[in-house]
Amino acid sequence: MKSGQRESAPTPGLPEEYLSRMRVDLSSAGETPADFERFLSSFDEPPVHSLQLNTLRGADRSGLPFSLSDPPIPWNPDGFYYEETDDNRPGRHPLHDAGAFYIQEASAMLPARMLLSADNDSSRHLRVLDLCAAPGGKSVQLALTMRGQGLLVSNEIHPARAKILSQNIERMGIRNAIVLNESPERLAAAFPAFFDRILVDAPCSGEGMFRKNPEAIREWSPDAVRLCAERQRTILRAAADMLAPGGRLVYSTCTFAPAEDEEQIASFLADHPDFTPEKQEKLLPHRIHGEGHFSALLLREGTVPIPDAGRFSAGIARSGRAGKGAGSSQAGIPGKALAEEIRVWLSSLLCDPVCIDFDPARLILFGDHLYLVPPCLPDLHGLRVLRPGLHLADIRPNRKENRIEPAHALSHALSPSQVFRCAELTDDEAAAFLNGQTLRPDRLIHAGDVDGTAAGYVLMCCRGFSLGWARAGAGMLKNRYPKGIRTAG
Repeated sequence: MKSGQRESAPTPGLPEEYLSRMRVDLSSAGETPADFERFLSSFDEPPVHSLQLNTLRGADRSGLPFSLSDPPIPWNPDGFYYEETDDNRPGRHPLHDAGAFYIQEASAMLPARMLLSADNDSSRHLRVLDLCAAPGGKSVQLALTMRGQGLLVSNEIHPARAKILSQNIERMGIRNAIVLNESPERLAAAFPAFFDRILVDAPCSGEGMFRKNPEAIREWSPDAVRLCAERQRTILRAAADMLAPGGRLVYSTCTFAPAEDEEQIASFLADHPDFTPEKQEKLLPHRIHGEGHFSALLLREGTVPIPDAGRFSAGIARSGRAGKGAGSSQAGIPGKALAEEIRVWLSSLLCDPVCIDFDPARLILFGDHLYLVPPCLPDLHGLRVLRPGLHLADIRPNRKENRIEPAHALSHALSPSQVFRCAELTDDEAAAFLNGQTLRPDRLIHAGDVDGTAAGYVLMCCRGFSLGWARAGAGMLKNRYPKGIRTAG
């Protein structure tokens, strides 16, 4: 069970075996019988709502049309609580689709914060792995802390969940991430001692989510806890093989079971004497404003130079297999003529020439899909790749005109001030755009000498955040928002 699951009906009765164990576990941790009663009472309280601001896109609580908590969540200065009402529903506002924020359970924000420090890690070219990343909240938080520097590898073993992960990476406008759909064992074989930081948000029995997701109660059993613990041991072993000397690893779950938490860490440390514990926290719902979570920070002995751009290869490694997100064909490198065509096309689209770190040596094609990969892209040969970097464009080789179409991901990596033409939409117009409707807004904004009436692509925006592309022509803006993610309305 991973945090971020849907909410359901009021919590049904808790299993007696679970209650008996929790009574003993809390007593062993110094909790009193009154504390246990408070723990039980927490299940009668409504779930807590919270979100993470997208600081990469310049999101600020004062610029959002929602009531957010003041102060922020204690362990995340960019995370905020909110009360969900008919008039205050961030998840249904166009800014959610614009990637201005990510709705994430408050306690689930702790592991990424424990792994990366905004003060010490935001300017380093780190290699970071989120091993069990779907649906993507922790990857997003890691990317925000990294501020576009270094490499983020977000992996998910289940194909359907990996697709959701890839969509969330795209929605949030993250450029330095690659998304993989692989098993931990195959990744360990591909990346021995490669990563500086690893997050293992392990699949678990979900006890910390009982209040928010009662389905987890129905799936719980002592056998389920044992099976989860066995799977977690396998995942942790693979993660250890991928961590570089001097690197840090955070192991987290959304459960209270000692077999999956404290005992799991103790067993791992016994088998890996080159690791030492640095920090360990268990969040309990009667102690904090949020659901249950466990996090442990481990350090691998050894020293490595402070990571910088010089550690990374500037070349592109070809991937032997590409997932559906990147295309079904072999990866290839565009020729000089196509690379120059792309450069000219970008210069006609963007009024800020440096907002995209364009480098022909970092272009890669998956079928008709063109990506700008991170400068630190490792060898991905033989791995299932859903997203090898920033999806820049789609190439239509059979067309004489408009051969290059801007990708939806590119729109979310840009701000209105960086393009020649954009249209600022009202909230209602933005909702209509997300629903696929054709618009005739009278707020078309263009920079310099660009003809605002000429045919071409326009960045559609709401409250200063980009939503997607439309194509101007015949006095209208033809909607180019992807059909697969359009909202109902």
